[in-house]
Amino acid sequence: MAERLLASGIKMPSFIKMAKWHRLVPQVCSKLKQLQYKPSPGISSEMNQLEYRIRRKALKHLAMLSKISNQLDKHKIRFIVLKGSALSQLIYNDSAQRQSNDIDILIDRRDVEKVESILIENLNFSQGVPFSGATARQKEFIDSVRKDRGYFHQQDRIILEVHWGFTAVEHPINRSFHDLWQSTIKAELQLNQTFHTLPMNLLWLYQCQHGAESGWYRLRWINDIAMLLIYYPPDWDSLLEQASEFGTRRSLIEGVTLAASVYNLPLPSQIEEQGKAVQIGNEIEEARLFLTRMQLPSPMESARRSFRHAPKTKAMRNLLKNILIQPGDFERIRLPNGLFFLYYLIRPFSLLARRTKSQRPRGTATP
Repeated sequence: MAERLLASGIKMPSFIKMAKWHRLVPQVCSKLKQLQYKPSPGISSEMNQLEYRIRRKALKHLAMLSKISNQLDKHKIRFIVLKGSALSQLIYNDSAQRQSNDIDILIDRRDVEKVESILIENLNFSQGVPFSGATARQKEFIDSVRKDRGYFHQQDRIILEVHWGFTAVEHPINRSFHDLWQSTIKAELQLNQTFHTLPMNLLWLYQCQHGAESGWYRLRWINDIAMLLIYYPPDWDSLLEQASEFGTRRSLIEGVTLAASVYNLPLPSQIEEQGKAVQIGNEIEEARLFLTRMQLPSPMESARRSFRHAPKTKAMRNLLKNILIQPGDFERIRLPNGLFFLYYLIRPFSLLARRTKSQRPRGTATP
């Protein structure tokens, strides 16, 4: 793909901007070296600095994963590493080659509060989502419309997401942690570390579901699927059968079709046949549009994606909860647990105030 962009005459600043947005800087740097392409000294220096910072961040993530593992092991809490270093090691044989902004781990939902205490008290993380000071009722609501909690390590500038599910919407792919743990495989990463991660078939389904729900607005996700296609082709009949069981058949077909199309790879016959049956042409065109737009999808686009790739009634329930109460109001307006119902009444006024503020011309004073 880099060859096609360079052949099209794209300006190098625009090329770098795309690489940064799509979080493929290490891959682009490797490809330019492979092509023996020599940009100007200024551009070359910028790319080298970007690659250095990304690899340094990846190694910091690995070091923090080790600290988290030590603490959770002491309390006999099991966790699974999602994406990040484990996926990088698998598809590049290098734990620091895949660009990642955060660390993602999956735990048993019953351990969420215990893990939060360990992160804050023993590892100096601060709360991100839910915000620090949220009441028990507010946390319960926020957890019900999400699949994770977020934390931030101020000193190391590390974002950590602690998942208890793969999707925010109730979905067949969200298996019990016990079942997931029984099927995990061990990944040997750099710095002599070993962690549990997803088995290959489930990795395929998770990567495709995550990308499809998000709208594939980062090329990195499609690149992940392409790398799996090249180095870890599955038994397609078996994977499609499991995808049907896990409710991810459509996202699997979409992800593989998109990766094959973007990277000029052979499309497996089983996927091609199923793609005609489920008619995913619109999704492919939308995804290609996201790749060039380089911006996050709108709330409406995200909702539409959710309805396509999740059980309709579950997706509607999640959407309504997000419409009826805006978790951001919890931090702006602090109410005790006993008055939680008032957030349903506050929501229309909160929405109107934010819309009025967003439409006010710049420089207009607040009365």
